[in-house]
Amino acid sequence: MDEDLAIIAKNTRKEEIKNFFIKHKKKIYFLMGLILLTIFSTFFYLDIVKKQKTEIANKFIKASINYNLKEEAYYSKEFKEIINSHDSTYAPLALFFL
Repeated sequence: MDEDLAIIAKNTRKEEIKNFFIKHKKKIYFLMGLILLTIFSTFFYLDIVKKQKTEIANKFIKASINYNLKEEAYYSKEFKEIINSHDSTYAPLALFFL
């Protein structure tokens, strides 16, 4: 008798879980989509930030290697752009270079 009740309770729990997923299917899909969108957006944002940092680094390296006093106005403009980018590494370096 106890075995029959245990089997019935087990089947009831399975049906309750199944009914829960059927009843809230749209909410579950929406939540999963929102989580995936958040993950992809985060990776996309981090990729853009990484590209911007490499662009600033290349700009600083190019300006510091090719620096000459004859074209000082051009290079000071380049360094000011780097300073205005507010990069934590290259903005202070460009400021000290000037």
